[in-house]
Amino acid sequence: MGRNIENNPTSEQVRLIFKHTYLLYTKFKDSKTEQDYQNLVKECHELQERFPFELCDRILLEICKVINKDYREGVNNIA
Repeated sequence: MGRNIENNPTSEQVRLIFKHTYLLYTKFKDSKTEQDYQNLVKECHELQERFPFELCDRILLEICKVINKDYREGVNNIA
């Protein structure tokens, strides 16, 4: 676990963090299967490794919360 989080990303890194986290959101926002959700988690970890900043962690956490909520609501509407 001991991932070392750097403090301040450069302007270019901030731009890339927003770009890649938004692309991740658009890719997985309509997740319907457990496999989709597992792939989301995998790609989040990859982005965290690529951008070891608190900003990236926070954005990914919030995106996962939104997608998870929508996924659970979808599953409950099917049942």
